[in-house]
Amino acid sequence: MQTNPSAMIVSLSVSPSGALAAATTFDNNIVLINTQSGAILKSFSAHEYIIAGTLFKNENELLSYSFGNNLIIWDLNNTERPKNIFSGVQSNIELIASGRKWLVCTNDKNEIISFEINKNFASKRLSVAPAKITSLELDEANDRLVFGTANGLVKVLDISTGQTVIEEKLSSADILSTAIKDYILAASTDEGKLYISKFTATGKLTSNNVFKQKGNFSSLCIAPNSNLVAAGSEEGIIYFVDIDTGEKTGTLVGHSMKVNHCRFDLQEEIFLSASDDNTLRYWSTTENLNFKTMINEFGYWSGSILLGESNVVAAGESGKILNFRPSKETPIPFEEHSLSLSKPFLFGKNHIAAKDDAQQIVVWNTTTGKIDFIIILNGDEPVVLSVENRTVYTKNGGEQNFLFINEGDFNEIIKPQIKNVSDLKSGF
Repeated sequence: MQTNPSAMIVSLSVSPSGALAAATTFDNNIVLINTQSGAILKSFSAHEYIIAGTLFKNENELLSYSFGNNLIIWDLNNTERPKNIFSGVQSNIELIASGRKWLVCTNDKNEIISFEINKNFASKRLSVAPAKITSLELDEANDRLVFGTANGLVKVLDISTGQTVIEEKLSSADILSTAIKDYILAASTDEGKLYISKFTATGKLTSNNVFKQKGNFSSLCIAPNSNLVAAGSEEGIIYFVDIDTGEKTGTLVGHSMKVNHCRFDLQEEIFLSASDDNTLRYWSTTENLNFKTMINEFGYWSGSILLGESNVVAAGESGKILNFRPSKETPIPFEEHSLSLSKPFLFGKNHIAAKDDAQQIVVWNTTTGKIDFIIILNGDEPVVLSVENRTVYTKNGGEQNFLFINEGDFNEIIKPQIKNVSDLKSGF
């Protein structure tokens, strides 16, 4: 088989099924090839600058990225214009956690930065970790957060003051997951151990139990009312462990791959688990046939949250986001994103947020289901894009790298307005 594009090939990628190949050329074209016959199916101009590479999202969508700092999503059934463009977004967000009041981010310098959502994103650098930060969770009711690192450190901080509440070196192994609620702390390590501790208001540990299994615990949550920690494993089993004794009290079996996230509702009538096996499980503690399964046809589920008493919002691979209610009433669908998403969080009063693969924070309106905002970090400062208003809010001003395509003319690129973040009347 031999195929002859019009110019030198720069990069090559293959679709998940192996049926298609995308070759990029030195003259900035993408050439789509049938791998069985070698026939060129189509060739189209893609970027102004040299294309660095491509990646198939699925059989019908392709991502391409260039040295001009453009990332483009293509619908391969209609390549006359891009499906989406992310232009020059330079963000360094690694992990996020958010709630009604706080947004907390980690970056590639192992810094933890907090933002007050409804105070014009007033920021504070809380801490610098000695190693890569591998886990981050909020206890917003007490203005606290916990993070774990790749060298076995677990640290609890007061978000308001930045002061350290607890600092414990549990292991030399990676911290895989953490959870905190009131005066209970849980952390799992990359050696199959789950540590459960109680502490006082002054940060003194009053108990420390260790639960161990053959595999690792990939996700943790603390029950709101019961004396339990739920620990999802890399094997797909969910363990329930007594906080006082460190003993196993029960298990849930149903996932076939790693459990990425788990959580209880406030009444402990619902338990949610999200997995690499493409399933989200909605477990009921009050029904005999006690679970419902939601499938992500594109891949894994990262995690989920509860809105109100029964609405479940889940996010995962390929930008899949699901607003689900087990009753017959169908909730408002959420606008899907173009890139894979982390587990979602509450964000202010009327929004939820998740980080995408471009290290951006995507913010949805829970009333309309629309994406209202995109947030990146510029150093330590947030840059907030209002999608509807096509306006960028920033503390430092200056040119920003968000761009829009004119829906009536693919060749026309629209730059957003630039305003100070103090002008952002968010209504978050």
